[in-house]
Amino acid sequence: MTNVPLLDLGPQNRALEAQFENAFREVLRSNMFIMGPRLEAFEKDCAAFLGVKHTLGVSSGTDALLLERSEERRVGKECRIGCRSRWSPYH
Repeated sequence: MTNVPLLDLGPQNRALEAQFENAFREVLRSNMFIMGPRLEAFEKDCAAFLGVKHTLGVSSGTDALLLERSEERRVGKECRIGCRSRWSPYH
């Protein structure tokens, strides 16, 4: 029987390995593991890409759902949740 992996990110990760290492090193040296300028830049780029005023990066799908539930109670406010996730390569 042949073992077929669900998702093999190896080839694409190897092509970007230097960029990943540089980004990791930058975050490691800044000691800003949550929040910070990288998240702000991501949120701004994401908002521009989506054509909306604001986006929020959260740590999990659960946090996104909790945010949506809190926002829907405010009259006149709209909260959309995007699916920016991936399959886990671990079984």
